[in-house]
Amino acid sequence: EAKRQLLAAGFHLLDENDEWEIKPGGRYFFTRNMSCLVAFAVGE
Repeated sequence: EAKRQLLAAGFHLLDENDEWEIKPGGRYFFTRNMSCLVAFAVGE
């Protein structure tokens, strides 16, 4: 449910194992072990 809501709100799902391309003003989240979700927004 939280994942769906974040995607609907314009957040981008990141993979912990990939190199991230974080952009100013971006909104992102990732999950770990199906039990933890971390979401964050980057300032302009």
